[in-house]
Amino acid sequence: MPPSDRHFVVGYDPGGNGRHGLAVLQVQQQQGLWVASHTVAVQALPDVHAVIACAEACIGTGALVATGVDTLTAWSGGRSGWRQADRWLRERYPTVKNSVASPNSLFGSMSIGGGLLLHWLSQRQDQGGVVTEAHPKVCYYALRQELHPWAKHAEPGQRADSWRWLLQELGLDLPGEALAEEADHGFDALMGCLAALRGLNGQWTLDLHEAGRATEVHPFGWSHYWWPIER
Repeated sequence: MPPSDRHFVVGYDPGGNGRHGLAVLQVQQQQGLWVASHTVAVQALPDVHAVIACAEACIGTGALVATGVDTLTAWSGGRSGWRQADRWLRERYPTVKNSVASPNSLFGSMSIGGGLLLHWLSQRQDQGGVVTEAHPKVCYYALRQELHPWAKHAEPGQRADSWRWLLQELGLDLPGEALAEEADHGFDALMGCLAALRGLNGQWTLDLHEAGRATEVHPFGWSHYWWPIER
C-alpha cells in the first residue's frame, strides 16, 4: 500500500451516553514539525461505536500520526491500581489532585471506552501513530494555572476564553466564541490532540509513564504520557 498523503491526529475523551468527545485534526509537516491544518471534527457522540465510525470516516485512507486519549493506557497491579504518574500528578498539583482518582475507583466509561478505542488503534495499520495518555483537566491547570473551564468553581466567561486559547495553541483560525458553550467533552478531546501533537513534535519531553516502565503494563501497546514542563 502506498504511503498516505493525508495525516491526522485524534483526541478522545470517554464519557457516558452522548458524552464521548472526539476531535480529529488533519495535520501537515512544516519545517520539521507536525502542525494542524484544520479541524475535521470536534463533537460529542453517543457511544464508542459512533466515535470509531466517525473517526474512520474522517481519516478515510489517511494515516494517524498521533493519538491522545483520556484513559488508562498503562495499568498497575499495586494497591488501588495507583501508578507512578498518578502519584506524581497528585503531589505536583495539590489544588486539583482530586481530579486524579485511583484507577481502581474510576467509572467504567473511562476504562472501557478508552480501552475499546485503544483496541481499535492497535488493529490499525498505523496503530494510532504515537499514542499518549492525556489528562485534560489537570493538564489545563498545569498550562494556565487556573481551573478547567467546566470545573465547579471556574470563573464566569472562562469558556470562550479557554476555547480561544486552545485554538491558538493548535494554530487553528476558528472562532472560539462559536464553541464557547459546547460541552466539555469536545474541549477535552481537543486537549488530547494538543498533548499528542506536543509529544509527537518533541516539544513536551517529560513522559510520566517512564517512572513505571519496569512494573506497569501497557495492555494495548507501548504508550506515553507526555506532559508540559510549566512555563
